[in-house]
Amino acid sequence: MEKRFILEGDIDAVTVENFKTFLRTVGHRETIYMRIKSYGGNVFSGIKIGNFIRVMKKYKQCTFIMEGEKFHSAALKIFLRGDKRIIQRNPSSDAAIHLPVVHKNKKKSPEEKEKEEQTTIVLIQQLTHLSESEIRSLNNIPLTVAFMLEKGIATECIEYFPVL
Repeated sequence: MEKRFILEGDIDAVTVENFKTFLRTVGHRETIYMRIKSYGGNVFSGIKIGNFIRVMKKYKQCTFIMEGEKFHSAALKIFLRGDKRIIQRNPSSDAAIHLPVVHKNKKKSPEEKEKEEQTTIVLIQQLTHLSESEIRSLNNIPLTVAFMLEKGIATECIEYFPVL
């Protein structure tokens, strides 16, 4: 069996709750297609969703197929959790790495910021063919389809996604 989940817009606590509700409907050994259209959002919400995916793959042997239309920042971290990561060639998929930033209204020490950056870098390194220096140099730079395929960010490219 297969199920579909569309992750669209800002990733936040509401997105996490919607995803948790969706996961309650998923049985063992199902294939989950997850269409991502997001420029990111709260990094901790993205990490929570990524952890839910990791747990589902382990305990229910689910396969996650990510269809990436737009995936920046926290959305990229979710996209990378897919067993299969598909992007579309035309119109080209839109992706970028964003290392964590400290917002004006939050006080963080340089050590805390570096720890968050390292956590992001390690995750991206584990799931792609990118080095730490490449990840740092790509911060906030749009990624091309060819580059995403070469570096293992995406595993497959198709012309267009099917209409949902």
